[in-house]
Amino acid sequence: MPELPECETIVRDLRPAISGRTITALVIRQKAEKHLLNNDPFAFYEGVIGREISTVLRKGKYILLPLSNGNVIVFHLGMTGRLLLRPIPQISFDDRFSGDDNIDKHTHFMLELSDLYEGGSEEDLELAFNDVRLFGEIWLAENVQSIEELDIPGLRGLGPDALGVSLAEFQKIIRRKRSVKAILLDQANLAGVGNIYTDEACFVAKVHPGVLGTSLTEEQQTKLWFAVKSVLKEGIHYRGSSVSDYTATDGSKGSYQEHHRVYGKFGKKCVECESSIERVKVSGRSTHFCPSCQPKEA
Repeated sequence: MPELPECETIVRDLRPAISGRTITALVIRQKAEKHLLNNDPFAFYEGVIGREISTVLRKGKYILLPLSNGNVIVFHLGMTGRLLLRPIPQISFDDRFSGDDNIDKHTHFMLELSDLYEGGSEEDLELAFNDVRLFGEIWLAENVQSIEELDIPGLRGLGPDALGVSLAEFQKIIRRKRSVKAILLDQANLAGVGNIYTDEACFVAKVHPGVLGTSLTEEQQTKLWFAVKSVLKEGIHYRGSSVSDYTATDGSKGSYQEHHRVYGKFGKKCVECESSIERVKVSGRSTHFCPSCQPKEA
């Protein structure tokens, strides 16, 4: 599942490209209507058509498009969702949508975006939602008064953003009788961190992901807080981890997977010692760690 760095990369690519553009057409294919869209398709159309995209934002792992009428389009990429941006192909509508020859069969939702400013000469663009496994979701929040109070499942109880959380906030979050991994993965505690970056942060902080949060010393809490921010920023720098389906909006892959220290490294030598990376289940998730650098009993 795309995590904070992947979503942030998408947002940073989209913001300069589509902010100020107007939604001039919308395509909702059958699978999007059935599996992805959380609104009535006709109401969704009425709520977005002819509206300008004000900006592109991220909250946790959600991507938000606030519109000029106060509505907000919200995307969650799920396991395999991708947002792809490209110029609109020069082909008739009927030819394009009569089969899968001229459109990927996993592309289920599209927005046509035009530059309608006086003198605007930029070509029209297409923002497409592509999702192989159909676990993504799309909402339209109407008449939004505050981005911080979107009435959407998952966003309602979202914890502080992992990039912006203060040390004091983090220390309150981590002092719980749950495994460190479970605490970090819980989006109600900390927004944006997933399996990859939890394993990487725990390694950087030299904390075993299976220990209880209440067992961490103040020094370990501080190191883990710093490590979470550090690996997330590294992930953004390398444009995300493409270990599965994730790509940026132009279809290119991220490269942070080439810099992983433990995630996906089961059986390989630790980058800091000669021990082999181990893999266990923690809170139901596959978890990678170095038994020497991250001893469970410190």
